[in-house]
This record gives sequence, structure tokens and C-alpha cells, in this order.
Amino acid sequence: MILVTGGTGFIGRRLVPELARLGHPVRVLSRQEPPSASPNDSIAYVQGDLLDARALEQALDGVTSVIHLGAAVPRGRQQPRDLYRTNVEGTRMLAHASRRSSTVTTFIHCSSAGVYGEGSGARPHVEGDPLRARTEYQRSKLAAEGEVVAALDERVRWVILRPTDVHGPGRPATMDFLRLVRRRPAWLFAPAETIVHPTYVGDVVSAILLVLARRDLGCDVFNIGGDRPLPYADFVRLIGAMLGRRTVQIRLPSWTAAAARAVEALMVRGGVRPPAPVSRLSRGVVNRAVDTTKAREVLGFAPEPLEAWLEQTVAWGLRERLV
Repeated sequence: MILVTGGTGFIGRRLVPELARLGHPVRVLSRQEPPSASPNDSIAYVQGDLLDARALEQALDGVTSVIHLGAAVPRGRQQPRDLYRTNVEGTRMLAHASRRSSTVTTFIHCSSAGVYGEGSGARPHVEGDPLRARTEYQRSKLAAEGEVVAALDERVRWVILRPTDVHGPGRPATMDFLRLVRRRPAWLFAPAETIVHPTYVGDVVSAILLVLARRDLGCDVFNIGGDRPLPYADFVRLIGAMLGRRTVQIRLPSWTAAAARAVEALMVRGGVRPPAPVSRLSRGVVNRAVDTTKAREVLGFAPEPLEAWLEQTVAWGLRERLV
């Protein structure tokens, strides 16, 4: 029996049916009311919250593997404490409940590559890099990783996955971005080269299944990313071409980076933390890419080609009239 938290979310909606197709009995913990009739006899639902001890006990009954996808993401005026309660306290409660369980042997935690922060060099992040989360969400995901490691303490095998920039059909943020590319007449870029690493949701599901199938793994951390990173401007241009839209791109002159560095230095001397846009503008490179060598070599991870899944995502968005 496999417990999936966040099973009704973007990644979970792809993962749960695939687990069932492979013959795994699945239990989904969700705050939403369970469907009146499950689409598959091997999928069961428990209504509850990560902060509900009784719901966790019910959800973990007889479970051998936990896949923790449940998380709060930044929305509108959401307060940092809301992110902390779900992402940190909820993860702590689930991890401790899993440790107390007499049946749980594996705990797969879906974190975020955002825990690295943004690199300022050409090299993508590797698993051993310093963790420099900047935003409230990134800090909550980093703290959640700590809760998993501290609570399970190798008594339950834990594996932490750090996916980056996940996209695909059905993700609202992806559809928002496609609409932006289709409608925006011109794009203004900073002098810094921003490197992005778009990742297909199916690749995250594939990585989870690869971990689940490997009983010889110890406690470990793996970066999960698409088949290649690329400059943000190129990503916009690629999507524009798929949408039949020519994107006009303008890059700010190099002197704006020098001006941003001067402003940043003044703010630091004054004891003020520079906002992210100023910090990005002052750098030569803003790198959000991750190195997936470890996942490829250890797990056999093989992400889908960027153009292939992106074309499918664009076609889906157009077909559903969301772009």
C-alpha cells in the first residue's frame, strides 16, 4: 500500500493513476471531499489534513511507502505562516507518524530545487551545493527537508527529490505563461543571462517511480530536471515559435548592471536586504539549472526531450482554449 499526499494536485493527478496502472494499491490523503466513486478499485481516499493526527493515523494504516507531494504554494496574499504550517509543520507530523508506523519502510519527499537559491555562475547546482533559499516558499521547503531527515533518521529510508521549474498540461502557471508569450508584444531582459531548466511533469512522476522500484537505495537526495537548461530568452522564443508568435526581445544595456551593483552595495552597507530584482540585475548570470547526472547514473532517470513535451503542452492548452 502506497500513501500519496497531495494526490489531487498537479503532480499527484499524474502519479496516482500511474501507480494504480502498475498494480500498486494507493491511498490518497486529501483535504478535498473524496469522490463518490473511485475511478479505480485500487485507489482509496482519506479526507484530512497533514496537521490532523487522526487523519494521518488512518491514512498510514498498513502503508509501506509514503510519497509526500502535499505542499502549500504562494498564492495572492498568503502569509508566510500559512506556508510554514503546511510545508514544515505538516511535513514534520507526517514524518513522525511514518516513523511511529510499524509498516512504513520508504518515505519519498518531493522538495524543490529552489532550496539552492539562484546561482550566479555557469555551473548548474549539484546535490552537495550550499542551500541558500531566498523566498518564504523556498525556505519552507528547505525546512521541510530538515524535518524529514531529523524525524526519520535512517530508521525509515528517505529519499528527497528536488525538481525544478515543473510544467505540463493542466498546470495553471504553465497556461498563464503560454498566454503571456502569446499576447505580450515585447520582452525586456536584464543584461544578466538568466538560465532556466523547464521540467516536464511526467519526468517528475518517472523519477518517483524509479525510486519506488529501487529497494537497494539508501537515504539520498536527487536533483530532477528536464533534458537541458537554456537561456530564458531562448525559452520564450521557442514557445513563441510553437504558438506562431514572433517575440520581440530587448536587452538592457550593460551599464544598468553596474548601477544595480552600486545600489545593492549601498543597501547592504545600510543594513537593508536588496530585493531580488536588484540582486538579479547586478549579476552576470542568474542560474536556476540543476545537474541531473546523479539521478541519471543512479536511478536511470531519462527525461523527455524539451521540444517534444513542450509541443504537447502547447497543443493541449490550445485545444482546451486556455492559451
